[in-house]
Amino acid sequence: IGQAVVNSVERYDPDSNSWETLNPMIHPVHGDPAVVFQRFIYVAGGGEVAGSGDGTNFLQRLDISNSPKQPKNLSATALSSSSIRLKWVDPSNNEDSYFIQRKKNNSFQTIGTAKADSKQFDVKSLSPGTSYSFRVVAQNGCGSSVPSNIASAVTKQ
Repeated sequence: IGQAVVNSVERYDPDSNSWETLNPMIHPVHGDPAVVFQRFIYVAGGGEVAGSGDGTNFLQRLDISNSPKQPKNLSATALSSSSIRLKWVDPSNNEDSYFIQRKKNNSFQTIGTAKADSKQFDVKSLSPGTSYSFRVVAQNGCGSSVPSNIASAVTKQ
């Protein structure tokens, strides 16, 4: 079977756990594109399979309804010259773990993992008097949450 020709677009809202059909693309494209933008997931679908000639329509949706919810109210507090404590509210009951991410060179990198149902994590081996920014992402077998808010703190001198 050839590549899919897609022109319809649907948007998933994780807060309401619902899909919304949006206006179709003006020009159909080939492939199965999916894009995360802000807090929504956009999935292109619909159309026919290129080369099939039978007009078979399809729609591919990502099943992320069981992904964990976004960690809320992340805060960061300097404990010492080399450590910062992160705390957050855990709104989910289905996460397997949390990815702890630190901002470096304008992008976030995972620096640690916290167990399911955790509500805090101590980041260690930091430099004295330095500002750090963090976020937390919950994850399970169905996918990852939207990242938490960004929290920053300066380690003590």
